[in-house]
Amino acid sequence: MANYSCLIVEDLDTDAAHLRHLLEEVSLFRQIDFCPSTAQALPLLAKQSYDLLFLDMNLPGQLGI
Repeated sequence: MANYSCLIVEDLDTDAAHLRHLLEEVSLFRQIDFCPSTAQALPLLAKQSYDLLFLDMNLPGQLGI
């Protein structure tokens, strides 16, 4: 049963799509959101909590940490 929410912060669409596909195969997530940058992810994180966050460590012009 899908109960969890997940946010993927990844600048490469192909990598994000691949990860999303893998997560959908597990069928644990009711919601999988995607943002290509931390600037776009921060407003989502301010208004919603996620159970799992995948954060690219090497985003252009910024560090995932």
